[in-house]
Amino acid sequence: MAKSKIILLIIVVVIIIAAVVLAVVLTGKKGPGGEEEKPLIEEGVVIATEIYGFSAQITGIKDKTLSLDASILLADATQAPITVPIKVSVTDETKITKLEFPKDIPEGSTEPIYPKETALSLNDLKVGDKIHAVAVENVSEKIKSGTEFPIKEILMVVR
Repeated sequence: MAKSKIILLIIVVVIIIAAVVLAVVLTGKKGPGGEEEKPLIEEGVVIATEIYGFSAQITGIKDKTLSLDASILLADATQAPITVPIKVSVTDETKITKLEFPKDIPEGSTEPIYPKETALSLNDLKVGDKIHAVAVENVSEKIKSGTEFPIKEILMVVR
């Protein structure tokens, strides 16, 4: 009698585990917070095959990693760029510069206008800053796969 209760209990546990596994598989991929995981780039969208730089807005800073909403060009240059969330690493070799353009330009001036260049550090950057990033290499495939990559130069342009 006790042996049949143990077998029945094992069968019930196996059925519950199978039901949970089936529910997870049928509901699709979920992210860490339980939300539906979305691909970085929508299916059918083809980004440029060579990307060495892009404009972005900083959405997070942790240690030497920047989370960015990057404006990425598409393979079809007639289409508008798309915004892709990416992560980049700042190395000791990364040059961070602020370029500040003069606000008051005399009307009719034909003199060249040069920005004031100020060296910055990673600590000077903050969430919300808009930047231009230059990569060490072609990063098209890394953007597609969601792989973090190092940045050679960061320019913050102030007008």
